[in-house]
Amino acid sequence: MNYRIILALGAFIPAVASGTAMAQEQPAETRDKTAAEFSVGVDYEEGSYGTDQDIRSWSVPATVKVQHDRLTFAASVPWRRIEAEGTGTIVTPDGPLGLPLFPGETQVDQRIVREGLGDVTLAAAYALPVKVVNLSVNGTVKLPTADEGLGTGETDYAVGADISKTIGAGITPFAGLTYTMPGSPEGYERNNGVAVNAGFAAQIGKRATGFVAYQDSASTSDGLPDGQRVATGVNVGLGGGLSLGAYGSAGLSAGAPDLTTGLRLGFLIP
Repeated sequence: MNYRIILALGAFIPAVASGTAMAQEQPAETRDKTAAEFSVGVDYEEGSYGTDQDIRSWSVPATVKVQHDRLTFAASVPWRRIEAEGTGTIVTPDGPLGLPLFPGETQVDQRIVREGLGDVTLAAAYALPVKVVNLSVNGTVKLPTADEGLGTGETDYAVGADISKTIGAGITPFAGLTYTMPGSPEGYERNNGVAVNAGFAAQIGKRATGFVAYQDSASTSDGLPDGQRVATGVNVGLGGGLSLGAYGSAGLSAGAPDLTTGLRLGFLIP
């Protein structure tokens, strides 16, 4: 599976984003080489997330990823715009850790708009030297760097593992597990949560890879439902070190966004 498609998966399947591609075995001749990529994207998401609000979110994430031998490191920061209509205030601790929105206690019937820089996310993954399957472990930390109103102001952590196996003509089933440990801002109690995902990726021609995946994430906020969704997308190599990904997801439960869609453009750094 082309590892660049994981940049697209990361928009809405955090556990897949953090490690599935890193579990892919690299050819021996490239094992000691370093590859770096910069990507920029545009994401749109809407839903109520189990609250009484109609919430819409736009994000423009910028990501740098460096891969050397079995190790991969990534850093990402988004510009974000959040709009909500309904009662209550909104806090937006979502992102690569997949943490859900949760409502505030203030009952104000008004349209809320917030925009600015989001939290910085740092991630690392290690592909284990296993021959039978592709197996990786990973860790992620979300730093409280967001502009006021666009984050919880707390540091969140996540660890996980991913497994995959290429079979037949470029078909790669995969599955992953992520354990999230969110920080609790003043006035809110947040719980640790588990997310699981499964799906498959397939080579489409020489330069394109498609995927279909399902994710179930336990809510980390009391009173809000779990999030279940299905996603699909495609990543195409454009030549010259460029790649383009398009993707979308549909919510299957009240705690998931009703709709997510986005694009990613990647540039291999010489």
